[in-house]
Amino acid sequence: MANKINNTKLLYIFLGLVAILLLARFFGGNKQQSIRTDLFSVDSASVSSIILETKAEKQEPMTLVKNGTIWEVKKGDATAEADEEAIKGMLSLVKDVKVKRLAARSKDKWASLEVNDSLGSHVKIMSGSEVVADFVVGKFSFSQNPANPQQPNIASFVRLTDEDEVYVVDGYMAMSFNQSFSGLRNKQMIKADANSINTLGFSYADGTTLELTKSESSWTMGETTADSASVQRYLNRISNLLHSTILDSFDPSTATELAKLQIAGNNMEPISLKCFQGSTPKEFIVNSSQNPDAYFTGDSASLYTKVFARQADFLPATE
Repeated sequence: MANKINNTKLLYIFLGLVAILLLARFFGGNKQQSIRTDLFSVDSASVSSIILETKAEKQEPMTLVKNGTIWEVKKGDATAEADEEAIKGMLSLVKDVKVKRLAARSKDKWASLEVNDSLGSHVKIMSGSEVVADFVVGKFSFSQNPANPQQPNIASFVRLTDEDEVYVVDGYMAMSFNQSFSGLRNKQMIKADANSINTLGFSYADGTTLELTKSESSWTMGETTADSASVQRYLNRISNLLHSTILDSFDPSTATELAKLQIAGNNMEPISLKCFQGSTPKEFIVNSSQNPDAYFTGDSASLYTKVFARQADFLPATE
């Protein structure tokens, strides 16, 4: 009888241990499964503003604001038209953010993953007065893609602002959101249909002028016939001209005007560009009527000679 009782006790003890083991595995598995798979999702059509504090701008606050159909970027008292392609890129990245893996659980790793206050880019996406996403973007990483070595896997480290955990997500988040005020501005200098342009007028500070006129399929410079291929290359170069370096502030009334270009054509508004001398002889500053608040800066090769041509540029090449 005693043996039977002891065997029953042993059986209960064994079953109890099995139950404890199963419970431990169950709750341990749940702990692993508790790692989120979806970080956040943003409906781009509902976004009204994006508040940024980026490493590139030394954490000084900037705001991207949708004003009707136009996006503007604001920093302090400065407001400028924003680069809509850059904003489209941002919104495409936050449309449905999936977690690849957990990178860290505590603040100890924040600095090394660049998601702390001084190294990360704080992003707050708004829909009216509602915060739809609030996160910090850290550094990015590359890894080999065995299926396609020419296209490596690119991931970014992201932390939700009110959480300690850091997650790895796909995409160029770090590069897209870590922008300066200048980097977020509209970089379009000239936007025109090359085939619609029929007049180019250049004038320079030394008194030199040059006018090219298109008649049917040929271009002339006064009594001289221009080389059509050279003119076409020039038009292709300037018809969709972007320039990435823009001054935060510039007063043209205190600068020397070096050159001017007038562009006219069929079914298009005339375009006017002016070039000013910068702070050094090698710096040139260009302003366009299509983007009047932007003063683009660069050297001769990267800016000046792309826009302001001379008669020799439109003559046939000599052997």
